[in-house]
Amino acid sequence: MKNLLALIFVFASFSLSAQLNPKHYYVNVKADETVHININNHGSVAPSVVVFPEISYDILDFQDLGGGVWEFSFDPNNGYIGDAELTIQYYESAGIPGINLPNYSTFHYRIKESKIDCAEDNGLVSATGATEIDVLANDSSTDGALSLIKLGYTEGGTASIVNDKISFTPDAGVDQGYVRYFSSDSTDNVESSVMYVQVENDQLQEQRSLFVDKLSSIDLKLNSNSYIDSYGPLHGSLSQDGHVWNYDPDNSFTGTDTISFTTANGGQIEYSIQVLNKIDNRSFVQDDQVFVVTNGSVNFNVFENDYLDDFNIIDHSSELTYLGDGEFSYSPPTDFTGDYVFYYKIFAGFQFHTGDIIVHVDEFAPTDDYDYHFTILNDHDLVIDHEAPIGDYYFQTLQDPQNGELIILDPNENEVLDCEIIEGDNTIIYIPDAGFNGIDNFSIEYCTTSGICESIDVQIDVLSSNYMDCLCLTDCVYKGDNNNDGAVSTKDVLDLAMNIGEGGFERTNDFDLFWTGQESMNWGHQQL
Repeated sequence: MKNLLALIFVFASFSLSAQLNPKHYYVNVKADETVHININNHGSVAPSVVVFPEISYDILDFQDLGGGVWEFSFDPNNGYIGDAELTIQYYESAGIPGINLPNYSTFHYRIKESKIDCAEDNGLVSATGATEIDVLANDSSTDGALSLIKLGYTEGGTASIVNDKISFTPDAGVDQGYVRYFSSDSTDNVESSVMYVQVENDQLQEQRSLFVDKLSSIDLKLNSNSYIDSYGPLHGSLSQDGHVWNYDPDNSFTGTDTISFTTANGGQIEYSIQVLNKIDNRSFVQDDQVFVVTNGSVNFNVFENDYLDDFNIIDHSSELTYLGDGEFSYSPPTDFTGDYVFYYKIFAGFQFHTGDIIVHVDEFAPTDDYDYHFTILNDHDLVIDHEAPIGDYYFQTLQDPQNGELIILDPNENEVLDCEIIEGDNTIIYIPDAGFNGIDNFSIEYCTTSGICESIDVQIDVLSSNYMDCLCLTDCVYKGDNNNDGAVSTKDVLDLAMNIGEGGFERTNDFDLFWTGQESMNWGHQQL
């Protein structure tokens, strides 16, 4: 019987096709409106929500539309503005009659006063002058007509806004370009999208290389509507929309596929497409990240982030102590600092599910790579957060400032300042004496509950100024600090490159007397 189950499991594992539904949905929502999304579901067992949103909601249900299609409806609580996230479980055929296996999709909702949907644009432009493209034609808003308000990153030419269209002039010698644009509606809501342009040329001869995973498709943007498929693909299928062809690889293929497009005027564009392997993670078990202080110990529950918790753990790393119901305890070796990777295994019916447990061991103290030197204005306060991923630490005062007050908040404690109510365990607040300007200093000690302590010296430069408006104290954006680690360094270049051209709401203030945190609304959930 065990051998039969093993064979069934192996067969099922290799018989699964590409997932029925995307792993992630990113959805714009207008406040107080219900969102309906159709999902595919195999078999008679209804899909269900396995990770519920942290916000309250009025509607969260499924309706069977027949033919394996279900309508999933979500309506946040009346008046809610912000983000929401949830995960559903649905079923796919295992390739064996009567056996269906669960898979999961996560929905990321951004709820605003209005809903703007901006679709990607593909245009052909002239090589000899400016071409206007109506990028708003396939965009929509629930509140008023859309208008172009600004252009972002542009490549391959120059672009400008002309009568709510994008006028694009390609650089000499280029055959394609890129423009990110931003549009707004009557509520001043802002969304962005991308216009890809190809320079018209039915005599272009070029070889192009692309990469795609076997569970995804990719657009092939040609430089004329005249190109036709003259060769390939051998391991996928093509569909056409004007000068844009879509390549969808066979979900069982990995390797290189070749496609050649030609025109009657001698044009030939050949694509070499590297199809990469991708595993569709269908497991309800999710990997865990655990943080523990050096010479300390930690208890954690691996079921907390798993989609299901009604199966037993049958095996785990010997270094962990299992306490039952998904609860583990762990104590790292004495004085060790670094990472360990452990595992736990669950048996569910005829499938094994294994999750990794990555344990990070460190003091998590403020780094000594920097001098802690802050600049503020006179009669303005300073709030300092140390976002350690553990709770096993505390700050204590070693030397009070000479010209101000130092406050270190305890758990569940808050401090009412002139501009904001500040709360948060171990939050540090410096309040300069009224009218003081100059240099002030204080020293604090960072200690872990395992007995490790480090001292930190802080210098405050209090500038004389008549500026009396409130400045940002919490959840601030610092110019240049793209990865939000509190410092501007070469590490920020990676985040800048990954999100180049992204944008959103402009800041309502632009304080520039010195480098400090700025108030800013969140741009969106498309940034990495």
